[in-house]
Amino acid sequence: MLFLGNSRLQIALSTAATADWFLAASARYYLLGFSGFENVIFAEELLRRIRPKAGVYVINVDDFFDRWVTPPAQAVMRDPDGRNRYEEKRLWQRVHERVCAKLPAFCGNDLVFFRSRETGAYTTLSGKQKIMPVSYDQAISQELVNSSTAAAIDFLPHLPVERRCIILTTVPYHGTKIANVKAIATALGEHLIAPEIPMLQTFDGAHLDQPSAEHWSQAFLQAAGSRIRSCLNEHGAAHP
Repeated sequence: MLFLGNSRLQIALSTAATADWFLAASARYYLLGFSGFENVIFAEELLRRIRPKAGVYVINVDDFFDRWVTPPAQAVMRDPDGRNRYEEKRLWQRVHERVCAKLPAFCGNDLVFFRSRETGAYTTLSGKQKIMPVSYDQAISQELVNSSTAAAIDFLPHLPVERRCIILTTVPYHGTKIANVKAIATALGEHLIAPEIPMLQTFDGAHLDQPSAEHWSQAFLQAAGSRIRSCLNEHGAAHP
């Protein structure tokens, strides 16, 4: 099972609730989201290359169906020297993780996260936090809805699963564009599974704090669970 989206999805589902749910279901999952607001342009190229055999896809709709190449995607996809720079960065990350995990004061107060090779889940080290409550923006941008819907209509048929095994969601944050996301789902004829839970908080305005992520991920998997199980049972739960 694959989750597609940005860092909001990554942090919201990098939880014990997620790991426990899939362990109980005897199924594998991978959080294939990225920081930097990566979108469908990067995702479709990545999926084309790795050819996953997932039985279910969950898409965090907010920002995902934008069609512009972000600076990190530009470096990865089109810069001939990009791979060498990222390989060098990866080597330094091993040093960084060991030093900063043991001596966090030495590394400053910026947020740091590391990714699980097995599940894609983020492990975060403490950094600067500015607690802000989750809120919802009810305004609709019809231009954004139209462009995102068009991008989704082009992208979704290329996922190699039945349409019912593609689940749309949106992870909440401060100023969640909920009306846009609901309008996109409606235009696609899809049911949005996005629990709206009172009293959730973000640690920076954009990402759920750990307690909120646990609550939200548990609620999402409870709401989507029967549909996920049905698709995994048909496809074979061992696949990510």
